[in-house]
Amino acid sequence: SRAVEQSSASVVITDIQGKIEYVNPAFCKLTGYTEAEAIGQNPNILKTGYTKEDEYKQLWNDISHLKDWHGEFKNKTKYGEVYWESATISPITNKQGEITHYVAVKENITEKKKLEEEQQALVNLIENTTAYVAIGDLEFNLQYANQATKDVLGLTETDISNHISIEEFIPENMDEASRMAVIEQLQKDGKWSGEYRFKSRRGFEIVVWMVTIMHRHKDGSPSHFSVTAVDITKAKETEQQLRQLTNELRELSIHLQDLSEIEKKEIARDIHDEMGQQLTALKFDAKWLKRRMEDMPPEVEERLDALIENVNELSSSFRRIHSSLHPNILEDLGLQGSLEWLVSNFTHKTKITVQFDCHIEPHIFPAEINLIVYRVAQECLTNIVRYVQANRVHIVLLVKDNQVELRISD
Repeated sequence: SRAVEQSSASVVITDIQGKIEYVNPAFCKLTGYTEAEAIGQNPNILKTGYTKEDEYKQLWNDISHLKDWHGEFKNKTKYGEVYWESATISPITNKQGEITHYVAVKENITEKKKLEEEQQALVNLIENTTAYVAIGDLEFNLQYANQATKDVLGLTETDISNHISIEEFIPENMDEASRMAVIEQLQKDGKWSGEYRFKSRRGFEIVVWMVTIMHRHKDGSPSHFSVTAVDITKAKETEQQLRQLTNELRELSIHLQDLSEIEKKEIARDIHDEMGQQLTALKFDAKWLKRRMEDMPPEVEERLDALIENVNELSSSFRRIHSSLHPNILEDLGLQGSLEWLVSNFTHKTKITVQFDCHIEPHIFPAEINLIVYRVAQECLTNIVRYVQANRVHIVLLVKDNQVELRISD
């Protein structure tokens, strides 16, 4: 009697009709009913409707035939709070073997059920995710794989039961050094993340971004490892296609640039051969006229001087246009000298101060590189004049990490 009274498990004794004759203090504490409130009642005062009627019929069939019944109930307290309990209900018989009472010993398993539900929710999440999740032992044998992993690798439940080795799904051409680097980092830091490859039994490779964690016992010794990975195969294919497209566009751009330079060169040649000679002839004729015409009216001499000045300005403009169309100066002075000439002309024309710092050796680049750098500098200076009110420009040309670097700031 003292054991029942002091037990942490609920104890309920009923008559053969199911009316409560006794409850211990643990029952009262759990349900909120006092002993006086409970006695004479049927245990169905705790029912929530969760348990099916067929289960109650099976319960009564078992205990009325002198069998113990084991099961779980989802019940509610006097105040409507829901709880779970694991129950064992047994018949009590007299000397003649007749059932006189029933006794129920019930344990509160609410926290246990909550934990089970959370665990089941986590299992459902892992099983239904498209990410690959697996657990392995220290010998890299699989102990668990979710459905996505089994589908992509072609695994069966038998494979998991037999703890198949993960080594079977690593491509033969996989770099051994890369594999060892993963193991070494796991041993050192307990975690590794990065790009990895696996092969399916169906013959194709999967590229994944993988996070591997080494789990440990309480004493710090390794126990097992877990793997979570997402498939980036399509992303890698797209990346490769974009890289190829970028290269094709770059080649096309270079080709168009070459065509543009060829056209500019032809136009520059035509302008030089025709307009240049005509301008020179016009200037000579104007000067000849001035020398030959004595006692010319002042207004005629004034107009003739203006004509000569206009021809000189036109010749200067012609030289600038010709140089911008095809900078022959690159062939004569090289990149550094050409940029110095470009800066000098820019400063003279705009009165904008330009600081030019050059950190390259003369004539070290191919002609196409020289032309590109010159064109970029030329375009930037043009835009500075057109679109900003700058009063100072800084140009830096250098070689960094085997690449030409041009910095222009205003």
